[in-house]
Amino acid sequence: MHKLKLKAGTLPFVFSISLALVGISAAIILMGYYHRLNMLSWKRAFQASTYLADGLQLSLAFPYKKEGVDTVQLYGEDIRSKVVIRQGEWGILQQVNVGVASHPSLSKTYIKGYRNDSVRNTALILADKNEPLMVCGNTRIKGNVALSSPERTFYVRHGIHSMEK
Repeated sequence: MHKLKLKAGTLPFVFSISLALVGISAAIILMGYYHRLNMLSWKRAFQASTYLADGLQLSLAFPYKKEGVDTVQLYGEDIRSKVVIRQGEWGILQQVNVGVASHPSLSKTYIKGYRNDSVRNTALILADKNEPLMVCGNTRIKGNVALSSPERTFYVRHGIHSMEK
């Protein structure tokens, strides 16, 4: 029988081909792995945005609180569905911040009005910024005025007046 002799350069050639195949196989496996990680991350972010939308709807039904933080578990045992609802006053309005506990960077803030009986039927509410209210022309304010500080100085027709609450 006839024996086939291989040339001396064949062994390095076979090693380089097998090394290239190993590199290509590893690249395909890593691409699949990172694609799966990316899809799981996208799925979690989409689920968290759904929790945020549900938390926003729930916060609209919450009663008014002057200040407060409420943590609500939306869907039973699922820890990732926990939303944090922070409420606080912002002038005469109420500021509400809703965030997803599992994604601290995912939150939305909105402002809503509420019925405040202490300033009911008020025509003007002045914040205390140490600045006077300036009106021009023939301006007439009818109704109650709510002042934020107990003593406030105001100017009427170039005269200085003060008023107590």
